[in-house]
Amino acid sequence: MADSPASALPRAATPAPAPGLPAGDFEPPVAELGSGATGRVLKVRQISVNRFVALKVLDRRPGDAQIAARHQREAEALGRLRHPGIVTIYGAGVRDGIPYMAMECLEGGTLDRKIAERTAARGAFTELEIARLGLDVARALAAAMKEGIVHRDLKPTNVLFDREGRPVVTDFGMAKFLDPRAGDEKLTGTGDVLGTPEYMAPEQIMPSPDVPVDHRADIYALGCVLHTMATLSAPFPARTPYEAMDKHIKAAPEPIRTINSGYSEALERLILKCLVKSPEDRPGYDEILTELRALAEGGATGTPRRTTKSRTVMLLSALVAVAVAIVWIAVARRQTGRPTDGAAMTDNRSDTPAVERRDASDKRAEAQHPPAPVSNEEPREPAPDPTPGKPQYWEDKGDGDHAAFFHFFG
Repeated sequence: MADSPASALPRAATPAPAPGLPAGDFEPPVAELGSGATGRVLKVRQISVNRFVALKVLDRRPGDAQIAARHQREAEALGRLRHPGIVTIYGAGVRDGIPYMAMECLEGGTLDRKIAERTAARGAFTELEIARLGLDVARALAAAMKEGIVHRDLKPTNVLFDREGRPVVTDFGMAKFLDPRAGDEKLTGTGDVLGTPEYMAPEQIMPSPDVPVDHRADIYALGCVLHTMATLSAPFPARTPYEAMDKHIKAAPEPIRTINSGYSEALERLILKCLVKSPEDRPGYDEILTELRALAEGGATGTPRRTTKSRTVMLLSALVAVAVAIVWIAVARRQTGRPTDGAAMTDNRSDTPAVERRDASDKRAEAQHPPAPVSNEEPREPAPDPTPGKPQYWEDKGDGDHAAFFHFFG
């Protein structure tokens, strides 16, 4: 089937309604949008409303009641959420014994794919791009928190884009309801580890009754996602899932500015605060939204900036250049010498030409100081110039240019 807008397709007769979405309301899929361990997401046309939808269907697994229960929980979570940054659910049900869920069709690709494209092209995300995406995702997660829902599996593959390029959070299959009446304990056993190792908070990796997994785990995952965008690599690169989880617990993430100095200290500081090991020390959504809004509205582009270290080097280089120039001028003056006694100038005090006056002056000088007799001895090395104020920096051979610099200004 051609991938054309739903509005251009002929409308089909709407079948009689049934619980959930009507059976037989979907045409054969035109594309597979994604797949996972438990099912697939297909692009299909919903006949009754003449639109394309993303249809999530579970693989047929007899007796796997927990997977079906989680599928239903995702549908319930999405049914409670209404936010432009969270995927919209149209309906859910069971057809031919297979659970399904119909959602809005997002065809702008995943954040994971965009990261791969930037990595292949060796082009980093700008700070403005990171701040804007972070702001949209943080707003969506904050809205979920207000409804008592924790995503628990935020990662680049679960951030999709619509046709206008806006990010949308999807896949609430591991969502947790904070309402104690929700019955999450039936879906999560004691000590169960839920999530994706590269983006899991420490409290998810090491569950404890004393440290609940709540919205702060999503804040940690958001920090991981933003760090990945800035560095084009997971915050804790590892060869195995166990190594990644161990690093989440023990290792410190690498500051993004050590990899790309073009990012601001404000963005780096925010990401590192989100990645703090203790949930109590992470920022709340209000603080995150305030700082990301300032970055997004500040027009930051992420183009390379001179860091504090480079500015210091430039200043020292400029001072050294000035010092060298002054030293060079001083040495040139000493070697050239200044004109004395008007020897090279015309003397206006007399009408006698300057050449004749110099001859007469030379004769008087010879009479007063006759030349020394010629000797066959080898010439001795001249004594050091005793002239006061001689630039000692020039004779200091041990310390190099820096010694010359400080002696000059000393």
